[in-house]
Amino acid sequence: MDAIIFARYWEPGKIKTRLCPALLPEEAARVHRACLDLLVARLGLVAELSVVIAYEPDEKRDAFAKRYAKVELVPQRGADLTEKLIHVARAYDEPCIITGSDCATVPLDYHRQAAAALRGGADVVLGPTEDGGSYILGLQPGRAEWFSDIPWSSGREGQELEQRAWRRGWKLERLSTWYDVDRPRDLRRLAMDARAGMDRKEVDARFADDLRLLDELSRCAREPGPVKPEP
Repeated sequence: MDAIIFARYWEPGKIKTRLCPALLPEEAARVHRACLDLLVARLGLVAELSVVIAYEPDEKRDAFAKRYAKVELVPQRGADLTEKLIHVARAYDEPCIITGSDCATVPLDYHRQAAAALRGGADVVLGPTEDGGSYILGLQPGRAEWFSDIPWSSGREGQELEQRAWRRGWKLERLSTWYDVDRPRDLRRLAMDARAGMDRKEVDARFADDLRLLDELSRCAREPGPVKPEP
């Protein structure tokens, strides 16, 4: 079963912008790339899954291919997230799992549970995040309509996806809640979980620089304070 990671190229100023100004744009881009590195490596340990990266933009294919030489690459297609998800889902005639690098430290057992639920007949699988989003979207063929007209990045998308599945009479498997990395305060948790992954042998010594980077940035990042009115 394919685990499809939606990922953008790590260009400063165009990725992880909600981590700024607590981080510099270059630092935020490095966090994104480190998360993608970690997720690709960790998912590669799940025997039930084959890792695929749905990348954008098109012109950065070579950069993705160079960094993730053993991973299948497919381009994202569509004007917005809904169209991109539907395009990927319709390309499959078997169940698949879709995730993103914002949730690089999700326990691998959650991915195994998602795959098992789909093999067991679940129509869709939802892994909800603490902020109302999702870290895993699993679905059977013919269920791409699940993504239509969902208010992405609203904090309600997980609830909307769940309700839509029930309204259609689909069998939904809901996984345990996890977090994603959107805000500076998420970095410390990310760094701790990534370090724990190395201790469990989910991340090897090749990623020591990534872990040092996350440790360093999690210590120096600060939540922006309230904006003071101009005198």
